[in-house]
Amino acid sequence: MLPPGANFCPECGQAAIAPLAPASYTPRHISEQILAVRSAIEGERKQVSVLFCDIVRSSALVAELGPEEFHLLIDRFFQMALAEVHRYEGTINQFLGDGFMALFGAPIARATPSGTATMRGPPRTARS
Repeated sequence: MLPPGANFCPECGQAAIAPLAPASYTPRHISEQILAVRSAIEGERKQVSVLFCDIVRSSALVAELGPEEFHLLIDRFFQMALAEVHRYEGTINQFLGDGFMALFGAPIARATPSGTATMRGPPRTARS
């Protein structure tokens, strides 16, 4: 049990924030496309590309920055990364600790999900 008003666990440093609902981070235009295609949510076979993205050596980074600063950094990472996924009409399948899994071609089918997932262009990097 966390102390009242705590943002982090005093023992492990884990953020005491409830997981976000997909509606809170999925742009409206993508949500509308998903809901417009009934088969997108009922299930069918599709060609998809999966992107897994995470922060390398995050445990060392937490030790160096501390939990509060790391939380700010990872929040910024998720904001930037999700903007890029949504820019190419991908959807977030799940968050996994310091990373996430994104799908391209599902639930919204695309003619070339693998081409979309490569996100042509130079990679973006950011420093805090």
